Amino acid sequence: MPVTPIGNYQAMLPNSSEVGGMQSRADQQTLATQTFVNAELQDDTYERQLQVQTKEDVEDGKVNVREEKKNYSRQQQRKRHEVQVRLEEDREEEIRDAIRGHNIDIKF
Repeated sequence: MPVTPIGNYQAMLPNSSEVGGMQSRADQQTLATQTFVNAELQDDTYERQLQVQTKEDVEDGKVNVREEKKNYSRQQQRKRHEVQVRLEEDREEEIRDAIRGHNIDIKF
């Protein structure tokens, strides 16, 4: 049975302080990665919230524009109707006036 010196085993196996240092670096790296990902998610969430609020503001503006268009079209319809009524009244007056002066009723 060959006998090997203990020094060879010490060279192959890391010291407990080295193992502890490696473990703490791995933990720190994991923590740093989680912190970075968390910050990125918060930024994305904030941007998405702004986009949603902006979209709602735009939609509110569209609703106002639609309501304004409806009100404008209603006003235009009223004006058109009033103009048509006036034109019809004017035509009726023209027809009445045209008949008044051209017909002569003579009786003997």
